[in-house]
Amino acid sequence: MKLTNQEIFKLCSSAPSFNNFTSKVTKEIFTENGFEELKEQDKDILADFFGLSVRVYLQKITNQRPHIPALYKKVVEEYANPFGGIAQRISMLMPKPTDPKYRKLVNGGSIDPFKIRIPKVEQRFYKQNFDFANYRTLQDIELRKIFLSEYGIADFVNKLRESFDDSYYIQKFLTLKELINGAIHTENFPLKDTQIIELPRIDENATNSDMSNFIQQINNIADVMDTTVMSGEFNAKGYEHGLYKNEYVLLIRANVFNKIKTTLMATTYHTQNLNFDFEVEKVNNFGGITYEDKNGTPLLPIYDDDGAVIGYNASGTGEPLPKTDIVEVDPNEHIQAMLVQKGAFFTSEQQAYSIKSIYNPAGEYLNIFANQPNASFNYDATYDIIEFIEPLNTITNNTNTDTNNTNTDTNNTNTDNTDNEPENP
Repeated sequence: MKLTNQEIFKLCSSAPSFNNFTSKVTKEIFTENGFEELKEQDKDILADFFGLSVRVYLQKITNQRPHIPALYKKVVEEYANPFGGIAQRISMLMPKPTDPKYRKLVNGGSIDPFKIRIPKVEQRFYKQNFDFANYRTLQDIELRKIFLSEYGIADFVNKLRESFDDSYYIQKFLTLKELINGAIHTENFPLKDTQIIELPRIDENATNSDMSNFIQQINNIADVMDTTVMSGEFNAKGYEHGLYKNEYVLLIRANVFNKIKTTLMATTYHTQNLNFDFEVEKVNNFGGITYEDKNGTPLLPIYDDDGAVIGYNASGTGEPLPKTDIVEVDPNEHIQAMLVQKGAFFTSEQQAYSIKSIYNPAGEYLNIFANQPNASFNYDATYDIIEFIEPLNTITNNTNTDTNNTNTDTNNTNTDNTDNEPENP
């Protein structure tokens, strides 16, 4: 006789469980001691038999281990500059061919091989703009109270040094994001019309046609590169150069890429026609993030005495707002993807990132410093950048909606003021 699904599950109900297998005392110990971390006031525990304190042993020290996206290494070129404070870049302009001098020679004539034709070049200069610093204090006499062995102290110090590295790499990655935002909004070298391309908005309402059109238009740029000798249409300074698509990285919002991958690519057998012709790196934003409260008031960062950010509020001083009251503002939410030529963003390092320490014998403590002075993060406007934005009418409609909401709020505010006149004129 065949068993139904319901009968099969009834058979499984006889399998061992914690309650029908665990002994009474084992269950009581597990229940009484709990499985979560101890509260601060409960950390001093006495052994049942002797009534003495239970020793605390070091099991593990963990770091936050931030994930730094591969985007940084894919688009940034790094240089060392041991001396000097301003970086110079020179672009050699290609000379156009001249008439041949060796044709139509005349008897008795002469050709001047010493005629001067000076090479044409363009130069650019970049200042140092990036300093990094971090530090922590360690006191050996306190560490020896905390840990039972030199191993614990060494592990603690090593993890501290690793946390400096994590902080450094996060700072560099976020500075790259700010460079990207700066390139989008710069007033010195604004993007040209040929660097801004409208694509269908890819959201939950996007159709398969929208998504395939999105891919097609980006791949059209790759076809232009394959068939063009030189062009300056895709960089802000109009610098003409050869276009090689393997030198470009497509930065695409993760939600846009996943929508295309899980919807469009999952519903067709011809996935080879739905791939981008550029190397792809997913991003969550294009930098420039600011913050405001729930009422739309811009917020300022609050710094401690060492200049470290501790939170946000409207004044930039005093107590920070709770994180739940802070709203993230993305100035580039209309940009769905960007095509960036590798090297458009570059760094220069005069001194390597280093960790050094100094001991204070009076205070019996050690200060460990992580520093990198005189570095730079720069954007070269002779390199190509293309942003792929939502249709302009969509952006305009969103802006108008916000404006209408603001007007409505203003009208409501005026009504409230009429009902409740201020006590003082």
